[in-house]
Amino acid sequence: MADTHYLPEICYFNMSMSYLKEGMVTDASKTAYELSVLNPESVFSKEINLHLNKVFYVDNKGPELSIIVPVYNSGQYLEKCLNSIVNQRFKNFELIIVNDGSTDNSAEIIARFAELDDRVVVIENKKASGNPGTPRNQALDICKGAYIGFVDSDDWLDNDYYSSLMEKALAGFPDIVFSNGFKNCLRTGEVSVRKYNNAGFNDPKSTRYKFHDSFMIWDKVFHRRLIKTFDIKLGETPAAVDVPFIFKAYYYCATVSYSDGLFGYNYRRESESSVTVAHRKNSNCDFEFESYKNVLSWSEDVNVTEHYKQLINVKLINSLLYTLGLINKNHFSDFLKKIKIAFNKINKAKFKKFCIDNKKWWALQRVFNCI
Repeated sequence: MADTHYLPEICYFNMSMSYLKEGMVTDASKTAYELSVLNPESVFSKEINLHLNKVFYVDNKGPELSIIVPVYNSGQYLEKCLNSIVNQRFKNFELIIVNDGSTDNSAEIIARFAELDDRVVVIENKKASGNPGTPRNQALDICKGAYIGFVDSDDWLDNDYYSSLMEKALAGFPDIVFSNGFKNCLRTGEVSVRKYNNAGFNDPKSTRYKFHDSFMIWDKVFHRRLIKTFDIKLGETPAAVDVPFIFKAYYYCATVSYSDGLFGYNYRRESESSVTVAHRKNSNCDFEFESYKNVLSWSEDVNVTEHYKQLINVKLINSLLYTLGLINKNHFSDFLKKIKIAFNKINKAKFKKFCIDNKKWWALQRVFNCI
C-alpha cells in the first residue's frame, strides 16, 4: 500500500505547479501559501514558495525594490528623508512618493527630487485622504518592484539600510526580510536602539510562532508576490493602519529571513506630523477599535488557527492599553469603557490557556485587571 502521509502536501504541490504551467500565477501562489498555512512543517511548502518567489523575481519587469513614501505636510523633514533614500548604497529601486494633499512646501521638495532622479514616481492627491493608509495603498496599486519597502516621510535611513535587507532578500527570495530593530530619535537629540527578538517566528513548534516584536511596516521588506496574491492593503483609519497589513502578511508568509545587526532605520519620535501626536493624544482614538474590528472580521472569514486568534488578542490588549496611557484626559473614561467591552468579548478560558502555555503572564494579568 502506498504511503499516503504526504498526500495532501503532494496534492497542493502538484496543483500549484499545474496552475503555474497554465499561467495562472495568482492561483498557483494562493495554493502554495494555503499549503503553508495548512501544514507549516510540510516538506513541500517552503520548496514551492521559494521556487515561486524566485520565478516571480526572474519574470519581474520592474526594479528589484519599490520604496513607498506617503507625504502630508512634512516639508520640515522631507528633504532629509528623501536624500537618505536616493543616496542608498542599494540603487535598483523605484521611489514612489504620494503627496497626499499637502499645503506646505512638500510639493516643491518632491518636484525637485523627481526632476533630478528618474527613479522617482510621484502621485499627487489634490485633497488629503485624512489617513496614512490610503496613499500607501495607491502606491501599492502601481508598484513594480520584486520587493516592497516603506518609509515615513519624517524618518530617515542609514546608507546601507536597503542594501542589507536586499542582500538577504536576493540570496534566498523569502517572503519577508526583518531588520534587527531601529533607532529611536528623540527631539532632545537622544538616540536609543530598539532591538527585536526574532526567535521562533517561523518555527511552528515555538511559542512565538508568527509572533514578532514589530508590528510596523517600515523596518522590513515584503515580497510583492505575497502582497499581491492576497491583495494585502493598509487600513484606512486615521492611525493603526499597519495592523491589518501586518497580521495578514505574517499569517500567510511561508518563508522569512533576518538581517542580524541591522538598525538602519531612524524613527523620529513624536514629530509634529507623527501619528502619536496627531491622533492618539488629540482624539477619542476610535480608530483603534475600527482597525481591530477589521482584523477580527478577516480572521473569522478565513478561519485562522486558534493560535493566531490568541496572538491577535494579545496584540489587541497591548495596543489598547498603550493608547490608554496616551489618550487625552477628556476621552479617557469613554475609551476605558470601550476597552472593557472589547476585552469582555475575548474567550477568557481559551485566552487563559494560551497565556499559560506560552508564558504570556503579562497579557493575562492586564486583561483581567482591566475588566
